Formats: sequence, structure tokens, C-alpha cells
Amino acid sequence: MVGEAREKELQSFLSGDGWYRGVAVDSLSQQEAGIIAARLVRRIQTKVALSNGKATALESAFTDAFKRRFIREPKTSNPTPQIWTKAKPS
Repeated sequence: MVGEAREKELQSFLSGDGWYRGVAVDSLSQQEAGIIAARLVRRIQTKVALSNGKATALESAFTDAFKRRFIREPKTSNPTPQIWTKAKPS
């Protein structure tokens, strides 16, 4: 983009009109984390038999891990061990 078209788009961007704010982006990211986690668990269920409780626990663990990754919360720990703990047979 060059010239007048570039300037117009630059001003639109800088004004913030039509752009999501940080809180809205975080909210969308949290929703997407749940959607991705549910899809992932469904794909796992096509390969491995999981009880409803185990599937729910895995979905919750994946959702939490994705939320932390997507909204860039400070890295408190590696979520992988917690996910695998929930996946182990009881």
C-alpha cells in the first residue's frame, strides 16, 4: 500500500476504530482455547478409549494450558506434566 490509501489505513489503525481492544482479544483467546481443547480431546478419543471423566479432565487441562499460552500469562510452570497426569489410567 502506498500513498493516500496507505495514509487512510494508517489513520484508521491508529484511531482504534474497528479493532479489538486487549481485553476483547484476551476473551476471544480464552474462548478459542476451549474450542481447540475440545477438538483435541475428540481427536484423541478416536484413537484411545477415554471415560467421560477422563475426557473432561483432559479437556480442562488442555483448556487451561492453551489459555496460559494464548494470553501470555507469566510462565508459572510447564503444563505438560499436569496434562499427562490427568491422562494416566486411574
